[in-house]
Amino acid sequence: MADSLNLADVSIIEGGREYAPSRYTKEGVVGYGMFSEMNVTDITLPLSAVAVEEQAFSNCSRITSITMPAQATDILPSDGCPALRQIIVPEANDCFRSIDGILYDRNVTKIVWMPLGKTGAVELPPSVTSIGDYAFRGCTFSSFVMSNTVTEIGQAAFYGCRVEKV
Repeated sequence: MADSLNLADVSIIEGGREYAPSRYTKEGVVGYGMFSEMNVTDITLPLSAVAVEEQAFSNCSRITSITMPAQATDILPSDGCPALRQIIVPEANDCFRSIDGILYDRNVTKIVWMPLGKTGAVELPPSVTSIGDYAFRGCTFSSFVMSNTVTEIGQAAFYGCRVEKV
């Protein structure tokens, strides 16, 4: 069992056999369920990947860190990763930014993915105006502070979220 998986130099190509029922690879896409239930603590995604679909890492109970590709223009959250503490995005990425392991859009106006393993107090930057679909799904932390600048909350943004104090 490997603890780290570095796929930086790997290319995801179109076609081949299904990797899950009715799931086939697409060029440059980390697909739905592609790394589901994987038993690693950290993963570096292919540098050439441009998208990470929802639930690409579903039920990865040991994963603590995901390093996204600099080329990614579309990233959606996964659930069932209770140990995930950080999502890392290279500075060269034009669409996303990571601050304290939390994934935001590049301008830090929208929160995209809150890692489930984040604990303690979470305070969103005042620049955040939008919370993405499923962004906090299943999160558990002691307190959560959001400024009055937030004007949009996505579908099921707080689904299954347990917070002691808001």
